[in-house]
Amino acid sequence: MQEDTAEAAAATERAVTRAGEATGDAAAGAIETTGDAAASATRAVNNAATAAAEATQDVAQAAIWSSKIKAAFVADPRINAWALDADTLPDKRTVVITGEVPTAADRRYVTEVAAGVITPTVPVNIINETVIGRDP
Repeated sequence: MQEDTAEAAAATERAVTRAGEATGDAAAGAIETTGDAAASATRAVNNAATAAAEATQDVAQAAIWSSKIKAAFVADPRINAWALDADTLPDKRTVVITGEVPTAADRRYVTEVAAGVITPTVPVNIINETVIGRDP
């Protein structure tokens, strides 16, 4: 009977050792998985922050371009700046000019003025949606 007890004790000790090793392996795996998840989350946060910064920069640049074009319209005596508007779409790098001009030549001219303000620095598509009519 004593042999059975010793054998049972040894078997129990082996089982406890295997359980400890398995627990250690599981813990190590969990730590590795947690580390991978943390690294992945950090990359996602960094990517989102970069995208937000780029979007903010695009919006700011669009506002600058629109303001520069409008200022050029105001400074030019041939253009009735109050009859025109210039909006910049940052995602497409497109400037849209709207409003009313007296002639087709004036319509072309406001496009040239806008292009002179923007395109020397960055290629931008300028869409002139002005209508030819009576200058208010």
